[in-house]
Amino acid sequence: MVLTLIGATTLGFACKDGGETSPLIDDLSSGQTMAAVTNRLGDSASQLTAEPTEELHGGQQSGGVRVDRLHLPAYRHLDHEGSLTLTFYNDRLVTTIFRPVDSAAYVSSLGEAYGNDFSRTREVKVEPSTTVWFTTNQKAGSFAGWEDRELMEQYDTYAEK
Repeated sequence: MVLTLIGATTLGFACKDGGETSPLIDDLSSGQTMAAVTNRLGDSASQLTAEPTEELHGGQQSGGVRVDRLHLPAYRHLDHEGSLTLTFYNDRLVTTIFRPVDSAAYVSSLGEAYGNDFSRTREVKVEPSTTVWFTTNQKAGSFAGWEDRELMEQYDTYAEK
């Protein structure tokens, strides 16, 4: 299980608005709003479905975190079919998860794209603050993830208080 959490200015964190972002899948970057991501997805955005919103630590209005997850059932990455999950905290993109239909073929393409053998080294770092990983487990299946680790560290610091 991958736990992805992020704070925003309501928690005293840098929101990334106008600041440095970190690359996630394709042309998506951390810190983008749901509206910006939906715009970038173009026509495929009409296929997006949303999970119920979660409110952590009292929710965004009380200084906590609002968690939104959007799912795109048909997405292509590196010429492989699969589905995409986008996770936003306080309307800022922090994590993208791609679940390929053919994970064996996909992990090879992912490795070529990032210059890494994901069967041996499960993650790579991409500047300025992205972690890219590939994992397989019986419960969740196989998937690749992109996460802004700087924003994760900010949340972890908040959560420990």
